[in-house]
Amino acid sequence: MINILVVDHDRNLGQLLSEFLNPQGFRVDLAYDRETGIRMAMDRSYSLIIVDVLLPEGDNDFSVLQHIRSRSSTPILVLTTRPTMRTE
Repeated sequence: MINILVVDHDRNLGQLLSEFLNPQGFRVDLAYDRETGIRMAMDRSYSLIIVDVLLPEGDNDFSVLQHIRSRSSTPILVLTTRPTMRTE
């Protein structure tokens, strides 16, 4: 079974991802805050980590990625609801 960690403060989105991925054969662990996500990423083995870079308690948008990457080479998929800037 492939293990995936989802780090996102939006509990509804985390549950939605879990409900979609579990029947596809993935085991999904959910972390709803920065510190729990970092701890889980360091303590367990994952094939993929999905991270929302807009976690409310972070030092900056990418601090959780920096902490995980400093100790892990697990692939990370970044999710965000940050609005994009448009130039017209």
